[in-house]
This record gives sequence, C-alpha cells and structure tokens, in this order.
Amino acid sequence: MTDQGKGMLLAFAGILVLSPDTLLVRLLDMPQWDLQVWRGLGQCGGIGLGVAAVYGASTFAVFRAVGRWGLLASVAQGAASILFVNALYLTSVANVLALISTAPLFGALMSRFLLGERLAARTWGACLLGMAAIGIIVGGDVGGEGSHLAGDLVALAQAACMAGAFVLVRKRAEVNMLPCMVISGALVALFSMAQGGGVVVPVDKLPLLVLLCFGVLAVSFGMLFLAPRYIPSPEVNLIMLLEMVLGPLLVWWVVGETVPPATMIGGGLLFATLAFHSWLGLHSVRRARRLARAAGG
Repeated sequence: MTDQGKGMLLAFAGILVLSPDTLLVRLLDMPQWDLQVWRGLGQCGGIGLGVAAVYGASTFAVFRAVGRWGLLASVAQGAASILFVNALYLTSVANVLALISTAPLFGALMSRFLLGERLAARTWGACLLGMAAIGIIVGGDVGGEGSHLAGDLVALAQAACMAGAFVLVRKRAEVNMLPCMVISGALVALFSMAQGGGVVVPVDKLPLLVLLCFGVLAVSFGMLFLAPRYIPSPEVNLIMLLEMVLGPLLVWWVVGETVPPATMIGGGLLFATLAFHSWLGLHSVRRARRLARAAGG
C-alpha cells in the first residue's frame, strides 16, 4: 500500500471510530470529573500499551525524545481534552463540534505569530469567514432563555489548545510525538482526580465507559495522530470535518438532541469554508510535489 493509501485509511478509520464519542458521553450521563478520569486513563493506557508493544525495550527512549516541546504539547492536548468534555456539559454537541473544528484556523494564526510562518491569502480569507461563522453560532446563544454562551466559549478555548498542541508537535516534526498522547492522558486523569473525580462507577455504565475510553478514544486518536505522517495535513483536516456532520447526526438519531438554527447556518458556513480551504491547501501541496518531481527529472 502506498503512503497516500495508508494516510487516507488511517484518517478515515480514525474519524469513523471517533464519531460516537459525543454520543457515548450523552448516553453515559455521569459526573463530569469521573468521566474525565476515565478518559484520561483510557488514552494513557490504550495508547501507552500500543507504544510499548511497538518499541519494546526502546519505549523509554521514545518518550524521552519528545523533549520539552513534547511536554508542552502534552499539557496543551490535556487541556484540550478537559475543555472538550466540559463544553459538552454546557452546550449542544453540534455547537461543540462546529466550534472545535476551527482548530486549523487557530493553528494557522499561531504558526504565523509564534513560528514566523507565512500564511497564504486563502488562509487569511478562511480566518475571516471562520470568524463570521463563529459569530453566527455564538450570537445565537447570546441572551435568551437557555443560553449556552459559556459552553461555546469553552469549545473555542478547546480549539485553541488543540491547535497549540499541533503547532508544538510540528515544531519537532522529525520526532515521533505519539508519546505526548500518553502523557496528556495521564495529566488529564491526575487533574480530574484532584477535582474530585474517581474511578468507581455504577456497574451498568462500565461497558459503555470501557468502549469509549479504551476503544473509541485510544484507537481513534492513535490513528489520527499518525495520519499526517503519510498525507498532507490539509487532507487530514478535510477528512476530520466529517465529525462535524456525523457526531450531531448520531446524537440526534439516538437521543433526539436537535441542532440550533444559528448552528446550522454558522456550521454550514464554517464547514464550507474549512472544506474549501483544505482542498486548496491539498491542491497546492500536490502541485508543489509535481513541480519538484519535474525539476528532479
């Protein structure tokens, strides 16, 4: 199988496995910090066992290689994980998934101002349209009965933290940063325990909890984290947009949670903006590769 095929398979499989995440959170309906503890343990244990199985005696060296940038990325990813669940307790699934999909735009801005990378005109345009879409989504929750503004803001903070983690990982692109997911899982579990979270849960919730934490999260994050090693990040971003559609659809189908009108409008604009931007980015990458091959030939 070609690298393109491997990357596409990893990205599609990862997002399909991840799609039931929000639905399972709704079905579990358990205290937030208990759920956070389990999510952290699942991510840490599931991915940690995978890394140990692959690297064996070299596992410690692989962890040590991530360095201080890897530790910072772990903290950012851990914060993103905590904020994600917190947002689900404060606003609708559709709002959360729409707003956290802005992570690539936050990442582009961080790359410009923190790493000094130049941004293409299409990225600046996408940022402006993305801000308009965010305004529509958040504006629908300003005031009125049952306002979810706090949850929307938490979801935006999650997107910023996740983008920060990706930027830090890209800063050390030559290093395997998968151990960062293990470290961030441990940090999430420890922080959640400090907030009063525990591991004791009702027996009837254990099957879904194990499925979510040790199956859905560990498997999906592992595959999505590896996909950019084989295909360009714009292609991964484009595939990940599927969660914005699949997540709310599953939650609506099973538990009847509807999508607010403002989210349908803003989310549609955001989806179109990000999809077009990723397509242009992918086209640019492939064009550069063709020119490089032609020059080499």
